[in-house]
Amino acid sequence: MMDLLTYLCLIFVALGIVPTLVSFAQFVMVGLHGIWNHYSKCADYTPRVAFVLPAWNEADVLGASIDSLMQIDYPAGAWRIYVVDDASTDHTPEVMREKMVQYPGSVFHLLRLAVSTAYWPVVWPSPEPVTVTVLMGSSGLILPQRPARAEDAALAPFGEPEASPRLRRTQVAPGWENRTVTENRNTGEVVWALSDSDGTNRIEDIDLTFAIRRGRRLSIHPDDPTSAKVELSWHRAYSRGDWQVSSACKIVMTCSADAFRLVAEMDAFEGEQRVFSRNWDETIPRDLT
Repeated sequence: MMDLLTYLCLIFVALGIVPTLVSFAQFVMVGLHGIWNHYSKCADYTPRVAFVLPAWNEADVLGASIDSLMQIDYPAGAWRIYVVDDASTDHTPEVMREKMVQYPGSVFHLLRLAVSTAYWPVVWPSPEPVTVTVLMGSSGLILPQRPARAEDAALAPFGEPEASPRLRRTQVAPGWENRTVTENRNTGEVVWALSDSDGTNRIEDIDLTFAIRRGRRLSIHPDDPTSAKVELSWHRAYSRGDWQVSSACKIVMTCSADAFRLVAEMDAFEGEQRVFSRNWDETIPRDLT
């Protein structure tokens, strides 16, 4: 019986070492492949290569990056560098003009252009989904450009902006901000929400304390433009000594295929007593908007 158990244990040990032996054999084969490869019999094939560099305000490092890429050991003319500029506001265009002159036919400056049928939440969506087809062969982008002029040297630089003295203000409580984007996996609804506050501040010259709080909630279902909904809320409070006033406003905007609907309410308070209240419920025809 003991001999049988001994043999079984030896078999299990031998099986356990198999993965180690296989891994060792793989490393040995890799080394042998470096000696017995057939690269010398292969054709000299160097495919065309494109490097795509996204850039936004990268002027300080962009030139050095392009110079470094241009030093790679690869046949000239078989590769290009495309810098995709996302509307940089620094001197990226100047750097790219220099590099395109320095490496003609190898370095290209591209502007990122996005085409969309919807710009929610910047622009209210159309009543129904639409499809846009862009024919690249016959399309073009023309940007206005003002060339340099000789008389530009005589132009006076802008002076310092003029403004009234800033109010002496003390922050009593700090402001805050909370921003979220959520997607309901069951319904598909996407919600962008932002709530923020300027905190509580006091204007020293007139001893006025004020606080402002805002809320924004924008929701939409990607497959239903008429599900767009905007909810805005605004709260302001002012006080001086025992005097306290505040106001609260809320606006909800929805739509159908034919009209917009605005529902709003506003309340004003002096202390805890409501002194003014008004509600609105308006329907506005879309008129092709």
